[in-house]
Amino acid sequence: MIQPAQNDFHKIGTSIILAALMTFALFVMMQKLIAQDSDYIAPPETGVFIDPVFNSQDSKTIEQTKIKPIVPPPAMPKTIQPKIEFEPNDSDVISNFTVKVPTQEIVKENQFLAIEDAETTPMIRISPKYPVHAARDGIQGWVKLKFSIDVSGAVKDIEVIDAQPKRTFDREARKALKKWKYKPQIVDGKPVEKTGLEVVLDFKLDT
Repeated sequence: MIQPAQNDFHKIGTSIILAALMTFALFVMMQKLIAQDSDYIAPPETGVFIDPVFNSQDSKTIEQTKIKPIVPPPAMPKTIQPKIEFEPNDSDVISNFTVKVPTQEIVKENQFLAIEDAETTPMIRISPKYPVHAARDGIQGWVKLKFSIDVSGAVKDIEVIDAQPKRTFDREARKALKKWKYKPQIVDGKPVEKTGLEVVLDFKLDT
């Protein structure tokens, strides 16, 4: 009977020792936890974090703020073109006039005036046109021309020898004479040039 009592005492002692060890272990753990709490350093305060990503509405607002509106250039004033009335040129046709075209030209040979060779005959004669300004102002006159005829019968080397009034009818007289056509003179069966021919063209208005 004595032996079982000893066993119970032994179990109780062992339990007390284990409980004391566990209590001591818990105490140590609590001390460590307290020490860790005292050593804790709070993190530094930081500013408010701003998301750098802009939404579409904000980006549109920023773009509209930065871009200056394009101002269109001022409209150019309309240029009014003045009406220009052109006066007819000197080559316009005047109906009420007469230009006296001689039937024969005068050949100057050895300082004497003689009738041209009968074989040098005109085939086409064009009357000159009356200058508009001369007809409007009632100016009349004449032009004396000197010219040559080549082997084809065409007129060339036209020169104004004299005119009355000066330089009024020269242009139209030269233009008309340039269009004349002659039958060239034949010498030994070949056409030859004819030089020193003269003609007077009269410009007169019909009344």
